[in-house]
Amino acid sequence: MGKKEMSIQEWGNFAQQAGLLPVGTTPIQAAVIVQAGREMGIQPLQALRTMAFIKGRLTMSVQLQLAMAKQRGVVLASLEESDGACVSVLKRGEEIIKTTYSIDDARKAGLVKPDSAWTKYPRQMLRWRTIGDGLRLIAPDLVLGLLSPEEAENIEEPDTLASLTDAKVDKFKEQLGLPKGAPPAEEPAKKENPPKEPTGKEPDQAFNAWNRKIRALASSM
Repeated sequence: MGKKEMSIQEWGNFAQQAGLLPVGTTPIQAAVIVQAGREMGIQPLQALRTMAFIKGRLTMSVQLQLAMAKQRGVVLASLEESDGACVSVLKRGEEIIKTTYSIDDARKAGLVKPDSAWTKYPRQMLRWRTIGDGLRLIAPDLVLGLLSPEEAENIEEPDTLASLTDAKVDKFKEQLGLPKGAPPAEEPAKKENPPKEPTGKEPDQAFNAWNRKIRALASSM
């Protein structure tokens, strides 16, 4: 009898106990990563190594994206690297995509921060960012809308119920054409008369009414 395959919940707990999860990643998020990997034909451990939640969004490393893209006919035709920029050319059939990303682009996006990977390893970060941009254009069927970790670092965290301030709530209301501020207090619901409790005489009353109809009918004949 074959060994039973672990469920995604079991994988989530296993990954946490084995110390495979980055700081801040929960077993539930690990289970989502395993499930996403299964849907794309990726083994659980490989998915846990190459996929992660960043700022509330599921991401996939560009290295994995490129490996999967090569299996679908995508070719990295050329790669030009310098200290300040990187240019990549991807081919898929007759389609050619050329992308460029520079350290100035990273600075404008607020990615270059003290002691960050963009400061320590600018060449590698530029390489994977420009390749990732190209893959999103030439192989959207493979990337499936997933961001790379480098892209996810450049987006705002999604609002949660705990982070919704009164100002944000008022802004959403304005967009929906609703009045700002707290909603008006609801009027208390009118009390309905409670249904009458049965007296036990209902069958007799129904019989008497029926009997009166029979007598009236008989007297008219």
